[in-house]
Amino acid sequence: MSQPVRLAAIGLAALLALAACDQINDAIDDNKGALDVPVSTTWGFPFTMDLGQATGALAGQKAPEAKEHDLSTPAVDVDLVAEAPALANAKGRVKRLEITALTITPTANTVTGKLPAFDIYIGPKGATKPEDAVKIATVPSIEGGSTAAISAPIDSAGMEAAQPHLTSLAFAQLVVAKLAVAKGDDVPGGKADLTVDLALKATLNPLQ
Repeated sequence: MSQPVRLAAIGLAALLALAACDQINDAIDDNKGALDVPVSTTWGFPFTMDLGQATGALAGQKAPEAKEHDLSTPAVDVDLVAEAPALANAKGRVKRLEITALTITPTANTVTGKLPAFDIYIGPKGATKPEDAVKIATVPSIEGGSTAAISAPIDSAGMEAAQPHLTSLAFAQLVVAKLAVAKGDDVPGGKADLTVDLALKATLNPLQ
């Protein structure tokens, strides 16, 4: 085989190899969705609403004036890699992480009256204010003394907005709760220890 013919053959082989690589890459790109791996797991955290501490000596009395009491808790940084064993090897491979269900169980409840509804926020790691996070759910009011588990609807818009924080598997979690008491109302007291359980569905990309 002459030198020019040999070089042409080598060039053709190289082109065919490149074309094959392109086809493989295209096939991978076209089928990435089919390669996604779903992983279901859970994560939970405790939360205490101490109405008696917030209302102080007014608990059990008629409110002399309208007042709002802050029952929020400080922000907590969450590391899902450490807290959810099913995601231990998922760092950097999570395409989407959804909260599919949210259940709240009072483990102890001595509240007189009702617990106010409260909001759960997710933000970037280190966030300390609701303004720096997004609301993912509002937990309905719970009857005083009740230890029955309740569910809370997930805010779909908030879930979309929280994806950059959730898929990083490291984020801040905030609980915002306010107790509004109108003038002349009975001021509630007591406290409730709550467990918040979240069902999670992660979509992993095995190629990353």
